[in-house]
Amino acid sequence: MKTLILSSVLAAASTSTFAFDAAQLNGTWCFYEQEAAGNTVEEKVTITLNGDGTYKWSDLFWKQDGTWSVDNNVLAMSNVGSHKLISVTADKVEMRRGSTMKMRKGPCPS
Repeated sequence: MKTLILSSVLAAASTSTFAFDAAQLNGTWCFYEQEAAGNTVEEKVTITLNGDGTYKWSDLFWKQDGTWSVDNNVLAMSNVGSHKLISVTADKVEMRRGSTMKMRKGPCPS
């Protein structure tokens, strides 16, 4: 009986998902890589996610401002769209919206 209960607890724990929150994403990030269908493309977009819920998106050709939030492991940016968060650490983010997008902490190099 103890084995059955322990197995049930372990199974439930392995299927639970970790909830990412907005505080983990505050700051400046370099969106540096995008991958889809086995093709990898380098990117160079600096994204600043401010604590007040606003963001700045900046690359060589395009700059924009908007609002952002995180809910149910989805990063929603008002003028960009919604991205499913896959992994968030102190210095890296991986998310998916059609393609897999990778960001690292700090601005992109000039």
